[in-house]
Amino acid sequence: MAKVSTIHLVLVGSLWVSFPFVTMQHSRADSLSAIGSSDCNQSSKERNALISEAERNEFTVRRVEFIGLTYTHDQLVRDRMTPLVNEGDIFSREKLVKSLQNMSRLRVSIYPLRLRDVALQLDRSEKLVDMIICFKQKPRSKTFASSATAS
Repeated sequence: MAKVSTIHLVLVGSLWVSFPFVTMQHSRADSLSAIGSSDCNQSSKERNALISEAERNEFTVRRVEFIGLTYTHDQLVRDRMTPLVNEGDIFSREKLVKSLQNMSRLRVSIYPLRLRDVALQLDRSEKLVDMIICFKQKPRSKTFASSATAS
């Protein structure tokens, strides 16, 4: 059963667009917890166990969420990730690590990413994995900020 819980605002180009967020009612056993900043603190033991389980059982990547991007565009980072990790692909630790290395090449705006910056959640009944990648943005330099506003 679906229910509308909140309205989310999304910046599309230079316009703010609002839309209702629809949630599906699931049993407690198969529901995934809400994604939030606290998910960036997943223990390495738990993360490694989830990665091993997802690889061993050939889980599919359902969703990849980014947390912590303040001025770097989501699509810029996603373009560096998608040659290796795409939603709908079979999950692989090797592809995830290489993808993190590709995204870390944006050294001007983000600090390098490591496996510890990724939190995973598994939907065992559907064999799906959701990933949360937690970014730490570097402060904007004065020259970068002034050139961005000048254009």
